Amino acid sequence: MGNSIRNKTKLSMPKTGQFTIVRSRLNQKLNGCVRRKLTLVLAPSGYGKTTAVLQWVESSGFPCAWFTADSGDNDPTAFWRNLCTSLDSILPGILCETESAVNSQELLAANAQITSVIDRAAELRCDCVVVIDDMQFIHNQTIYGGLAYLIDFLPPRLHLVLIGKAEPEHGLAGYELKSQLLRVGVRDLRFLKGEIADFFKIRDLAIDSQDVINLEKYTEGWAAALVAAAMSMEKGLNLNEAMTMPDGCSRSIDQYFMDEILSSWTEEKRKFAVETSVLKVMNAALCDRVTGGKNGGRLLGEMSWRNEFLIPLDNRNFRYHNLFKEFLYKLLLKEQPDSVTDLHIRAAAWYKEQEMCAEAIEHYLDGLSYNEAYALIERQLGELTMTGAFETGISWVIRLPESFSNASPKIAAFYAIYYAEFGHFELSREWIEKAVKMLKAMDDDETKKETRNIVNLVWTYLLLKQGKTEELLELTRNLEPDVHNQRKLSKYYDFNRADPYFYRCPVGALVNSVASSKEDLITLTRCYRKIILKEPGYTSLAIGEYYYESDHLDEAVPYLTKALENARSAQCAGVLVPVMIDIARIKKARGDLAGAFKTLEECESGLRAFNKAHWISLVQAFGMRLHMETGSVKTAEKWAGACKLGIFSEITRFNEFELIVYARYLIKRKRLDDACLLLLRLLNFADTEARQHSRVEILNLLAILSYRKDSLPLSLSYMEQSLSAGLFEGYIRSYVDEGKALLELLEQVTGASSVNGCSEEGAAAFAISLAERIRSEIGAYSKSNGIAAGDRIRRQLTARELEVLTLLYGADNNVEICKKLNISMRTVKTHTGNIYAKLGVANRIQCIRLVQEAGVFDTV
Repeated sequence: MGNSIRNKTKLSMPKTGQFTIVRSRLNQKLNGCVRRKLTLVLAPSGYGKTTAVLQWVESSGFPCAWFTADSGDNDPTAFWRNLCTSLDSILPGILCETESAVNSQELLAANAQITSVIDRAAELRCDCVVVIDDMQFIHNQTIYGGLAYLIDFLPPRLHLVLIGKAEPEHGLAGYELKSQLLRVGVRDLRFLKGEIADFFKIRDLAIDSQDVINLEKYTEGWAAALVAAAMSMEKGLNLNEAMTMPDGCSRSIDQYFMDEILSSWTEEKRKFAVETSVLKVMNAALCDRVTGGKNGGRLLGEMSWRNEFLIPLDNRNFRYHNLFKEFLYKLLLKEQPDSVTDLHIRAAAWYKEQEMCAEAIEHYLDGLSYNEAYALIERQLGELTMTGAFETGISWVIRLPESFSNASPKIAAFYAIYYAEFGHFELSREWIEKAVKMLKAMDDDETKKETRNIVNLVWTYLLLKQGKTEELLELTRNLEPDVHNQRKLSKYYDFNRADPYFYRCPVGALVNSVASSKEDLITLTRCYRKIILKEPGYTSLAIGEYYYESDHLDEAVPYLTKALENARSAQCAGVLVPVMIDIARIKKARGDLAGAFKTLEECESGLRAFNKAHWISLVQAFGMRLHMETGSVKTAEKWAGACKLGIFSEITRFNEFELIVYARYLIKRKRLDDACLLLLRLLNFADTEARQHSRVEILNLLAILSYRKDSLPLSLSYMEQSLSAGLFEGYIRSYVDEGKALLELLEQVTGASSVNGCSEEGAAAFAISLAERIRSEIGAYSKSNGIAAGDRIRRQLTARELEVLTLLYGADNNVEICKKLNISMRTVKTHTGNIYAKLGVANRIQCIRLVQEAGVFDTV
């Protein structure tokens, strides 16, 4: 699909015609584009909208990304993929960076691909323009929601221009109230007298001032009418004869095309135009295949040179003006109704030979050639699934007779994974069961083996999302080992699209089954390898993360290492991110903060190599948590200012983790009321979505926050809810990783339990064990660095060294310390070296960690 002519032409800027005139008035109006986020160019067909914008772009010199939409772009996946492809011309590499996000319905809904575009566009050093033409084809509310998000955060150097026949749907006009919208409409696009004179002059057609007045009156400045009148004059008619265009009471445009355009053409050209009206994009070879002639190149060249309602898209591809194409197609249906299907089938055959399957499918369906369409659709469903283009696949399938979809296990599997992706598990299961029945009716051959693998993979995904591990294990045990060796699937389906902790991903149920059935899960991996070439490492990650959360760090490492190898081999970001964050967490727990940050840097590098850039924001958010825990407030402030998050941001699975980190930032900055509001919203989301691991972290933060606000009863209530859930789930590191911030509160819980009691008898004992574990980790870290307590540190340092340490802890750099203490850079370095030597640390990160854990300063 990516190599299709249609995509090449629709994603590049068309060329202006040889008779285009400079319209200074209109260009001046369009110059206002760079002072607005959004420009709407709206008018009926034939008003020269596209030409006007093209001429302005060419004269302005602004770098431009151009995307001409069509009906196939009403699918959000197709729309954003094509727009990002176009944007690659001004934001090199953005197509690769957004590939994974565009391929995921969940990430599309979270606008992950748009966030990448916004971040990259923020780096632009000059004004650039993004033009989306033919917006009248776009009706999907999800697409308009994404465009609104893009406009809201559009960097100042990037400007969006939408061209269409009518007002865009779903409320983009609201930007007018914010003074962020420029409108260009019929009044602006109409040709005025001077422009009409220039229009005919460039065509060497002599008209006087009265003729200009008459033309303006009759055409009302409509560009298409002026073109038609000029063409009539070129064939010898006088102006009065030429001015027969519709003015509200004259003949229809179709009649005009018939009388004034086609009537002057040779029969050869007329027949060619009518028969090629089935095509959206034309080139010589395709036209010759459809018409059965050899004159395609000559006629296209002639029609283009004469500007006969044919628009050049590049040096070899063209399309008819929309009005003219509609007229020609109606004529085809009237004059040659029996040939319509055959013309579509010829076009489909040509596209099939070019391996342009999407275009071939559309023409086969239009030509009612269902067998051929069905065969190609089955071949494309796997790719559509991997790229998340479900709506495109469904739009094809529903055009097939039911007898085809009722006999295809691949179509049934496609529906099953579509419904599973959107959480409609019962419907998904119904389609899987249909697929299994269809498989039984198939003859045993290589096709059946491959199809069985597809069905089993979809069934695996459904059961994982439902958390039905036992049923999944039963399924995998029944896989026949020898049947699948020859037709293994080359691509995996990334089960985790947006969760940096595997406990929280859609197939996190794997983790919950480790305690009782680790060997079964290892067996599951072996069975999974029967249907997939590269095992991405989910099972190893599940076991490794289970050991981490249950505080068996040494046992976690081998499984995490194995998962890392698998993830790199399969280029699976859904495993790579959680496993490297787990490794970073282990390094942090062992006091190696520098190693933790290095691991996160390596993770980002790996994601860029995989073209999975949408994950980077989540890795960076985890890095910000580490920075805040080591006192690097300024780093966190920069992140908070750039992350486009707020206390009222819409909460999705994709941004939940970032919002939790943002709440930590608000607590750090003592914006406790804002943090509380955000955390309560997050808690409601976690409860609604049954995200227990998230819920425990949020409850812990609410407990810490309430304790900071001196609301001890409320704090204890949150803490007891968390402990009850954590005890049941077997969570430990979710508490220990909070460190000293949670220790004092746990001690309060154990003290209060003897008076107030706990909701569960074991909660108090659980709190005691957690407090002991946190003390042990803090003590081990302090001991490993030769530090006993904050008092000892303070006694070791001089007054000036303590002042320097205070600023180091506050994330001031050396230059800032010089200014604040009014000392030289050399003196700062001397004091810093003395501090490191006395504390037995090697760098600032280790120093800050020690100071925090030893409690040298009171921190939030």
